[in-house]
Amino acid sequence: MESADVGGAGSEGEEAVTAGPQVRASIRLSPEASVVWGGLDKAGRVRLGALFNELVVWYGRSGRLPVAPISVIMSASELITRGFEVCREDLSRAEREVARLSRELEDVKAKLRDQQELESKLKEAQQAVSSLREALSTAESKLEQYKDEVNHYKNRIARLAQTLCPHLEELKPLVRESKRAVVELEALCWPKGEPA
Repeated sequence: MESADVGGAGSEGEEAVTAGPQVRASIRLSPEASVVWGGLDKAGRVRLGALFNELVVWYGRSGRLPVAPISVIMSASELITRGFEVCREDLSRAEREVARLSRELEDVKAKLRDQQELESKLKEAQQAVSSLREALSTAESKLEQYKDEVNHYKNRIARLAQTLCPHLEELKPLVRESKRAVVELEALCWPKGEPA
């Protein structure tokens, strides 16, 4: 095999899928791809060989190549991963804010109850109750707003799961170098209602 040829099935480090003799395939690389191939380490070459095997199996089963070019799929997977991270961070922030506002709401309600016990200071109590009612109304309004935001981000994550999960096995090889991304993809697509 020349330096500009890339091995397919039966590359080093791979086990035979069938009991028969292994078939060896090669592809001719463009000059640019040949330079990149020459700079890859053994693990990178094995991963690309595995991807080539998956493309061969895909083509054998479906009779067609993936709709999008690999470069588009890789760019999309990076974009989706970044979007997923942003959604998770926003959701976490919104949940923390909802918890904080819930505590504030309980504090305000407790203060309101305490204020009603101060009958001897009726004038001060009335002013404090009015102020606390305004704070309560604001807190309830903010709480509803953050609940809406939490639901919004949950819906976004659900839509993201609907988009990604049917293609989970295709995406995992593309993000394999990031174990965290693989784990998060698997967690996102874990069947609901089943024990982890």
